[in-house]
Amino acid sequence: MADPGSDKREAILNTALNLFVERGFYGTPTSLISKEAGVATGTLFFYFRTKEDLIDTLYLRIKAGAAAAMRRGLDEEETTQGRLRRIW
Repeated sequence: MADPGSDKREAILNTALNLFVERGFYGTPTSLISKEAGVATGTLFFYFRTKEDLIDTLYLRIKAGAAAAMRRGLDEEETTQGRLRRIW
């Protein structure tokens, strides 16, 4: 069974990402994030102490996803020179 708290955390992260894209970081108050995510503002601050913590978490998640996508495209047997030729 999934942790119900993780659903709230995911809702906050997904909502924040969408709002940051639409409105910008400084144009997105935490009250709007919590309202759109369907959680209380206190719940948002339970998971993320500050809005900066929230965007840091999003950054790390996106960075990890990008790194994983790059690794999926690598052939372990291919040389570095071969990889560079394929990319360029």
